Amino acid sequence: MSEQVTHEAEHNRQHIRFRIPATLCINEHTFLTTDWSVSGLSIDEFPLHLGQESHISGHLIFNFGDYDFRVKVNVEKVRYDIESAHYAGRFSELSNQTVSLLHYLINAYLSGEVVTAGDLLAIAKQQQGVTKDLDKRLEVERTGAEAFIFNTKRFLGHVLYSAIIIGLLWFISFTIYNRAYVVESNKVDISYDEISLRSPSDGLFEFQLKPEQSKLKKGDIIATIKRVNGGVIAIESPCECDLSDVFSQTGVFVSQGEKLISLRPLDYKTSVTALIPLENVNKITTGDNAIVRFSDGHIIEAQVYTIQKHPEIPEQAIVSFQLMAPLSDKAADQLATVRIESF
Repeated sequence: MSEQVTHEAEHNRQHIRFRIPATLCINEHTFLTTDWSVSGLSIDEFPLHLGQESHISGHLIFNFGDYDFRVKVNVEKVRYDIESAHYAGRFSELSNQTVSLLHYLINAYLSGEVVTAGDLLAIAKQQQGVTKDLDKRLEVERTGAEAFIFNTKRFLGHVLYSAIIIGLLWFISFTIYNRAYVVESNKVDISYDEISLRSPSDGLFEFQLKPEQSKLKKGDIIATIKRVNGGVIAIESPCECDLSDVFSQTGVFVSQGEKLISLRPLDYKTSVTALIPLENVNKITTGDNAIVRFSDGHIIEAQVYTIQKHPEIPEQAIVSFQLMAPLSDKAADQLATVRIESF
């Protein structure tokens, strides 16, 4: 059995030398130590060019097989035998932490926690130690009811967590989609083809239609004006129309040119336009789908028909729409918003 510990008093030294496997690494070249202590080390077959240096720096390495334990050291030459290439040196400028680490390794070796295995070191297995399976988690034993409640709570927690994640992803996706592909406007104008009848002269207004009559033929007398100087002037329907609105009442004095009656031709056309910021024009094109929503909740699908710059407001654009369904008679009297989706 090879000698592992040598008391340095045999050689007039103050520290015990240990033959614990260790190597000195200098510039990626390693040298196996003959023995070492907390004060220094010795090496056989040490190169001449390094043995002649007064000071060398490197790492003292303790190899545990799967990992290395390294200590940075500065070594001052004590002697170097050229014939035998034996080198001896003392450690200099060791920090308190480094000395403590070396003492810790020595104490572990002396107590048997660290043993030699050829040129390697190994951790000794304690015979009376407790072996634990780290793959197994500590589980609390529960009764059937407790296990059911626990599993239910864990399941609900997973569901809540998943719902939160899905909600956040949906919100982020919805926000990105709206910013990139959706243009909205609440400045919507709805107008019809309309014919306005005005008073031909000053006089008293007399409405001639029955209350339930709204359909008119060309030439039907809608109202009369009794002139102040005498005489009656009839106001006739110029087309086959629907009576849209009457702006005066029988017996009321009206002035010449005053708007009295509004008619809507049977083949009238509806115009829906909206103002959008000019910076959003590049997001839409003709043919994009749109939704017109009225204040009473009524919704009509539409498509972008034309896009043009506003002649009076430079930062606005006028977008007209082609409706996919006819509007009700009351639609023009309601507030509306439009949503354009270009995706």
